[in-house]
Amino acid sequence: MEQQLLKLAKDRNQVETTAFLPFFEHIQFLRTRTQRFEEDIKRETQKFKDLSGEKNETGRTLQRLRNERESGELTIETVNKLKKELTNTRTRLEEQFKKRNEYLEYERSYNSLNSSLSNLIKSNEALEKKNKKLETDIFDSKTSLKIHEEEVQSLKGEIQHQEESIINITKENSALRRKLKQPIRLPESEPNMLRKHKSNKEIVKIKRSKTSSPNRRNTTNVKKSFSGGRVAISKVPHGQRLVYDAHTGENTCLRFSHDSNLLVTGSTDSNVKIWHAISGASKMTLTGPTKLIYSVGFDLNNEKVLASSHDSDVYVWNFRNEEEKGPIRLKGHTAPVYTAVFSNDGTQVISGSQDRTIKIFSIENPKSPISLNSICAVNSISLFNNSNRNCLLSAGFDKTVRLYDLRSNQIEKSIPKNHGGQITSVVVSRDEKYFVTNCRDNKIRLFDLRKFKNTKTFKHKKFKNGYNWNRAVFSPDQGYIAAGSQTGCILIFNTINGKLEKLLKSKPSSAITDIDWIPSGEFLATGDRKSKIKIWA
Repeated sequence: MEQQLLKLAKDRNQVETTAFLPFFEHIQFLRTRTQRFEEDIKRETQKFKDLSGEKNETGRTLQRLRNERESGELTIETVNKLKKELTNTRTRLEEQFKKRNEYLEYERSYNSLNSSLSNLIKSNEALEKKNKKLETDIFDSKTSLKIHEEEVQSLKGEIQHQEESIINITKENSALRRKLKQPIRLPESEPNMLRKHKSNKEIVKIKRSKTSSPNRRNTTNVKKSFSGGRVAISKVPHGQRLVYDAHTGENTCLRFSHDSNLLVTGSTDSNVKIWHAISGASKMTLTGPTKLIYSVGFDLNNEKVLASSHDSDVYVWNFRNEEEKGPIRLKGHTAPVYTAVFSNDGTQVISGSQDRTIKIFSIENPKSPISLNSICAVNSISLFNNSNRNCLLSAGFDKTVRLYDLRSNQIEKSIPKNHGGQITSVVVSRDEKYFVTNCRDNKIRLFDLRKFKNTKTFKHKKFKNGYNWNRAVFSPDQGYIAAGSQTGCILIFNTINGKLEKLLKSKPSSAITDIDWIPSGEFLATGDRKSKIKIWA
């Protein structure tokens, strides 16, 4: 149609052709606008394709527009309708975009809350661990409180005993004063000088009779028979030879190795340490227990070390084998294990616990221990051979010493009602003829193992047994018994005459928690509450 109009204009008047040029340019402009509009429609179409719900509708609209454009029926009304649809589409897109932003905001909030929840869970786990630690500390504090209460009761009993002694002494003094006030009447027939001479002679005779008594003359022979078969002559220490800090907590127990070369110690800090016996040089630190250590010890070959712990387990280290990592943990008790020892062949461990049982563990197969009923909480055990059979002594809370035959795992004998408090240790002599007990009634008792009878009782005003694991030990030649006191003193008694041989005072003073005599006989070692190990010579 445009070509026809142009041809008509040219035919009629060449000059008038210029009048149609603006109209033609306007048509070209509209064509360009239409092309641009089509490009815009294509872009919007591409956007609509991303929306699953709007795809088909937009396609149909575009097809309708194309059809209308091709048929020349594109009108302003159609364009307005299209604009309205585009506006609605934009509105829906904006709403969806807004919802998407809200979703992203919710997702960020969720992630933030999830992160906060993770932090709270971690904080809760840390608090639970702290709570468990606090519960453990509370339990340990209660145990310590119980021990201290027992100490207070013991001290109260001692105070009452001292008060009774003071009353008796006061009565004796009053009686002596009354006697002194009475005039002394002597026979008038004898001169005063003669009477004085005779009284002096009588005093000399009494002294001579005491020094020449049969018991005094036979003291040496008795001591020889008691300490028969001894390997080393024991020397009574005269003072501190060496002092060193061993642990960060209180020292609770110590033992010398059987070859006299090493010393092992345990502490409330749950660590076990091995030292050079003479120089005090640190050899190694053994870890594994989680609570305080009550007893330690070497096997007869000095290759293994054990420790019993408040965490209800016993730990065994093969400390000379560098390839073996960590301890062997012997589980089976349900309460703190106060004492443990190796069997003579080193293949078993025998332990005693607060749970009123004695258990025999095989080190190679520790999951099925043999259990013995101990009737009460066990503070100490000691092994020995009797007529080629393995036997065990146990002692504890009920003031009774029991003898077990380990072939039948039954109680063979017992000594009840011989002690005035719970027994803190029982130790068999090297010749396996005697054993000694330490008791919370502040007395040490020597027993004949063959007759199962108490032969001597040792006591002293400076001796106070302040711990349920405090020991009394024989010297290697069995001529002496040594024990540490809560007063910081070491008392060494003569096993023959029952008298105090030596009283050693600790400097600085601190309650003695354990004591051991080196097998070679030259030294004593003590541990105390101030974390110090002291060697006495």
